[in-house]
Amino acid sequence: MRVARKLYLSEAHKEADQLLMQMAEYKCRLKAIQDEAEAEIAKIRGKYVAEIKDLESIIQTLDKKIKTLCKYEREELFAETQRVELQHGALLYHAQWKIKRARGVLDKLEELGMTEAIKVSKSVRWDVLEKWTDEKLFLVGTERKLKESFSYELYE
Repeated sequence: MRVARKLYLSEAHKEADQLLMQMAEYKCRLKAIQDEAEAEIAKIRGKYVAEIKDLESIIQTLDKKIKTLCKYEREELFAETQRVELQHGALLYHAQWKIKRARGVLDKLEELGMTEAIKVSKSVRWDVLEKWTDEKLFLVGTERKLKESFSYELYE
């Protein structure tokens, strides 16, 4: 939708309009090239999607088999070490005690007064401060400031 040309109030108005025209032109050209590139990429992706899916499935299955073998043959494979060097790769074993993340632990901590294990997060509710008077803002060490921003809108 093109807007009818108007007489410019100043040279700055005219210059701004020229820049907007150039911006719209280049954005249009960029979009056309991006759309064309995406169409080409989609064609290429479509050509290989089935093969990629098959290979990803095989890799996932092999990953499970390797980890299952390591789990069930842990004693034999990792008898003396945590790293087993083989011709085509290495097997790694790592064990670590972890805390089970059970339900109700927070309630129990509060009930038993074990607050050192409870994280409390404090933050400013800026939406509340937005409604305060300037005097009240001054009391807490801040102020309302004018923030300017500039933007533009292009016509197609």
